[in-house]
Amino acid sequence: MPAVLLAAGLVLVLPGGYAGEANHAARQFANASDCSSAIGGPAGASAALHGSEFSLVSWNIEKGVNSGWRRDLRRLSQGAQLVLLQEAVLSDEMMLQPDGEVRFWSFSPGYQTAEIGSGVMTLSQAAPDVLCSLQHDEPWLNTPKAASITRFSLADADQDLLLVNVHQINFTIGLDDFSRQLDDLATVMAQHQGPLVLSGDFNTWKQSRLDLLMTITSRLGLGSVAFIPDHRKTFMGNPLDHIFIRGLEVTDSYTEQVRSSDHNPLIIKLALRGI
Repeated sequence: MPAVLLAAGLVLVLPGGYAGEANHAARQFANASDCSSAIGGPAGASAALHGSEFSLVSWNIEKGVNSGWRRDLRRLSQGAQLVLLQEAVLSDEMMLQPDGEVRFWSFSPGYQTAEIGSGVMTLSQAAPDVLCSLQHDEPWLNTPKAASITRFSLADADQDLLLVNVHQINFTIGLDDFSRQLDDLATVMAQHQGPLVLSGDFNTWKQSRLDLLMTITSRLGLGSVAFIPDHRKTFMGNPLDHIFIRGLEVTDSYTEQVRSSDHNPLIIKLALRGI
């Protein structure tokens, strides 16, 4: 697997013709089969996330095209061990911590033009040992939607945390393409036995989409997080953004209204169950 080290981080060209990018040396995979094998195998050597309780932010940042996103991202990231962005772009400003230090970042590319490339980005205080970058094409637009799967060691438990950051297919009439993307993610998640977080912009603007998502997450033992207050973006009465968890307890969950994106951020605090 060819690799090129750039100033911004490590760019690995993966089977399938696209690159996953990161500033760490996690093993990288670009399809559900290889990712499942890696997730089902032993954990690699990596630094661990500390604390039996941690904060997580999930936000579709709308490519950072609106004023105020830098201020809001810095504020929201304050004290958060994990930040999951959808429609993120690779820029120094998007990868900085509130104190100006660079976090570990894992970027899975999605929509690309000659001017800009966006995807899903996971920012973390510790480096993962696995990064999977999965793409599925929008059937009408023929543009990819991305999902990132990362695995982290937990310092205060003999377990690993699996983190799935997804931007779900949007422009379809039926459920076939939407379902295929979820099925690939479910194939990987089924290999993990420990704590799990599935989060992102699922584009569940239709009840049948939301029903399918709930069916698949329930089958995997994942519970949906409720938010108070709940300012999630909705369409046709359905929220588009969700967080699902397993093996974890929610100690706080809320959303914030912002003008810096067309989606509002989701913020949760999680504790390891039984610790």
